[in-house]
This record gives sequence, structure tokens and C-alpha cells, in this order.
Amino acid sequence: MADLTAAPASTSAHRRRRGIKMDMTPMVDVAFLLLTFFMLTAVFSQPLAMEINHPPPNGDTEVGRSKLAFPRLDAEGQAWGSFADAVPERLADAEATAFLRDVAQRDLGLVVQTAPGSPYGRFIDALDAVDQAGLTRYQLAALSAEDAARLR
Repeated sequence: MADLTAAPASTSAHRRRRGIKMDMTPMVDVAFLLLTFFMLTAVFSQPLAMEINHPPPNGDTEVGRSKLAFPRLDAEGQAWGSFADAVPERLADAEATAFLRDVAQRDLGLVVQTAPGSPYGRFIDALDAVDQAGLTRYQLAALSAEDAARLR
């Protein structure tokens, strides 16, 4: 493993040094065995995924508009909300949170509608608010031209 070798003789009056030669092969073998062991026994975490409930394949499920609420985002990212066929009202952030809590208390379904070109960040904020309100039944839909005209 380790050998002591004499240094070549020097002509000076200095003390002779002995060189040490160390064989690194066993240490490298152990390092690679440990590396292989930990690589083969590692358990990787599974990615988290959202569960999506699909409707039954035999047909559409009808839900009356009276059992739905409609939070909407216009092209500028402004939030609007209405129950059933009521006229949509502009909602500030605090009002939007209260609107979603009201939807959860009434046990209504939710149809989140967004206009083409609405800011993506506002859409994600809206979905986060839906999740924080504890709503599990919601649908994402594009804002129709008819509904977009009602927002003005």
C-alpha cells in the first residue's frame, strides 16, 4: 500500500528525505462501489399531478344555470362575477375572494371564463383563489363574444 523510498543522494549537508508512494487504487475502488450503491438504492420522489375527473362517456351531464356561478376575466385582467344569468359585476380582489366563498357556501358549480388575451398571471391567481376557497367542482371556458359584450 505505502512504500518508503529513499530519495537520491544529494551532495548538500541537508538531511535526507524519504519519499512516500501511496497506491490510491483501493480508495478509488471503494469510492466507486459506494457511488454505485447509492445510485442503485436511491428512491426518487414522484412528481405531483392534479387529478382530473372526466365526465361519463355515455353523454353530457346537464347542470342548470341556476346552480352555477361565473367568475370572468376580461382582456385587461379585470375580474367580474355573476350568479346564474345575473348581470356580471366588476369585482376587486377582496370582493372576488368573498364571491368565491359565497359560491362555496351555496355549493354551486363554477365556470371560470377568460377572454382571449387576458393576462396569464391573473388567470393563475384566479385558479389559486378557487383552490383556496375549497372549490373542487369547476370548469374552464373561453369567454364568448356575447358574455364579453355584457362586461362593458
